[in-house]
Amino acid sequence: VIHKKNTGVAAARNTGLYNATGKYVSFVDSDDWLELDSIEKLYQIAIKYKVNFVRQRAIRTGWPGLKEHVPCVLEKPREIKGGYYDKDRIEKELYYRLLATPQLTMGALAGAWSSLYDRQFLINNNLFFDENVEFCEDLLFCANVVYALKAFYYIDEPGGYHYCYNPNSVSRTIRKNRWMSCKSLIKSCERDFAKTLDYDFSVQLYCLKWFCIFLALNERRYLVDVKEKEKYCYDLLQDPMIKKMKLQFSKVDISWKQKILMLLVKFRMSKILARV
Repeated sequence: VIHKKNTGVAAARNTGLYNATGKYVSFVDSDDWLELDSIEKLYQIAIKYKVNFVRQRAIRTGWPGLKEHVPCVLEKPREIKGGYYDKDRIEKELYYRLLATPQLTMGALAGAWSSLYDRQFLINNNLFFDENVEFCEDLLFCANVVYALKAFYYIDEPGGYHYCYNPNSVSRTIRKNRWMSCKSLIKSCERDFAKTLDYDFSVQLYCLKWFCIFLALNERRYLVDVKEKEKYCYDLLQDPMIKKMKLQFSKVDISWKQKILMLLVKFRMSKILARV
């Protein structure tokens, strides 16, 4: 057991990755749990198909409105098919939604958990968690992992990783500085994917920005006072990155309501946004 000052999820995972001695590593969030044979299933697939990365469908446990222990189903644009992925299949089926989708969701493989990684593969390719990213750091990590892979395997059935609902988790905590956390994610994704030579990620980076803007904007719903909502929206829309955002509806596949929100953001209609 390694004891250290709390410096965030990314730093904790990197510490584990640096200090691990086994061939494979797996990441488990503190509020989740594994069935006894969960890692064994992943290991057997890794050996059988000789891949550096294996993922299995997680199980939702304790989520409001859902039955207990149900398969973790993602938004339709993020769902992937099970089986073996060689480089060609990775490029065809995953590259176009590695960071974000036209429906303004996260990328297809955003969570670091419910997976098994070849530790030496990660180290050799300098695949660590960005400690400057406090929110969705695993989205960036997984995108870089998939981009570096030659092959991996996805088990499209619940494998024993229980993704537990925690209203106090970092990803669900109401924070007025959500946008600052999102900006760190955006800048790191631009650093890693804006200038790639073999694939153009510009549309995804555009969609990722709007996903993050909507995410930050959604925080207004947890404020009670209208004036406080107005101030929150006004301050958010003054950010230089948001001010520079262009309206390119051809790059997104969203509802008319979301397009109206984009217009309200673009023209900085903070008073209206505070009331819708």
